Amino acid sequence: MQHLLDVFGFLSVLLRGAEITTQSFLCGGLVFLLFVVKPATPAFGNLGPALTARCRICLQWSAIAFALAAAALLATDSSVLGAGTDLALADIAGADFFLAGATAIAAALIMLWGSRRRATDRIAPYLLIPGAVVLLASALTSHAAARLEYRSALITLDFLHQAAAAVWIGGILYFLACLQLCRADAFAFATVCARFSRVALIAVIVLFLAGFGMSLVYIDSLAALYGTAYGVMLTAKVIFFALLLTLGFFNNRITARLQHDTAAPAYRLMRFAEVEIGIGLTVLFLAASFTSQPPAVDLKDQRVTLAQIEARVAPQLPTLVSPNHASLAISQLQKKPDAEADRDAKPSAPAYVPGGGIAPPSNAADILWSEYNHHWSGLFVLVIGLLGMAEKTRRARW
Repeated sequence: MQHLLDVFGFLSVLLRGAEITTQSFLCGGLVFLLFVVKPATPAFGNLGPALTARCRICLQWSAIAFALAAAALLATDSSVLGAGTDLALADIAGADFFLAGATAIAAALIMLWGSRRRATDRIAPYLLIPGAVVLLASALTSHAAARLEYRSALITLDFLHQAAAAVWIGGILYFLACLQLCRADAFAFATVCARFSRVALIAVIVLFLAGFGMSLVYIDSLAALYGTAYGVMLTAKVIFFALLLTLGFFNNRITARLQHDTAAPAYRLMRFAEVEIGIGLTVLFLAASFTSQPPAVDLKDQRVTLAQIEARVAPQLPTLVSPNHASLAISQLQKKPDAEADRDAKPSAPAYVPGGGIAPPSNAADILWSEYNHHWSGLFVLVIGLLGMAEKTRRARW
């Protein structure tokens, strides 16, 4: 259990990222099926049932993946809470996060059941209800639900923000799956592009407005943008959002050409969509990392200055050797309770409990450990990029 506590912060971000990603595929896929494919099915002719069947299959796998990711996150959070407190499982099961997670899993299973029924075409619109429950459960475990001021408004904005992200980014997976099926049918190809373009445009507008509304509460000044981890991550998210808008703009231009010219470069549209979903997944995992940081507005006295940032980012040789694990702050802090436990012949209590409302301790060794991890990761990314460039020269097919 101690090892789980050590990696809880990192593991929770990964599981939360997986949950948000599969949630987007689940809810975005349902909207794609109901508002892009289903209304145009008669016009698709023989291709209509095939498009519907492919969307249903993707929807089913998304429901299963979401249920597994949500269950893994729920089990991890419950285990850590139980290890750090004297709460029994029955007590943990009554916590808000547990109820929200269990409800979301149940809603996903209902969507799975509904998408597998033969009468799906008649009951499909009602699957929007459990889809909304999944999104609401996520909003109720976000920063918005923890605020004392503007709580209802922030939960509503968070719900709309996640719903719009699901429709746009999650829908791209189904968009690509359908385009693969109708590449030989110019009319169906252009119709799918045009209908998804309109749905995605509405989602982008809602996504921006909801995100902007939340930022007015969470970011109180320009200094909060560059002086806090929350602000830096938000800035990165905005940059990725701008990249997605750029790709979406080019896709819209190609879609407009397809309405009048079937010889338009459709393959380029598919490539742009593939890049969009890659960047979109990055944004979703970035959004998951927000849960590990307090909003910038709550860090009035713990902000980094521009001078400190300038000194920190000055070029220097990378650190490629890690410090000893025993020299990390939490390990140092754990020595005292371990010694007392050995003396009294009792189980040792954790010196630091993640999620207890106290910031984790940090020392110089922790900084070296972080740099060591990032520098090695950077080298791997550099090598991957160089290999990719070498392959493009057609002289390094290996």
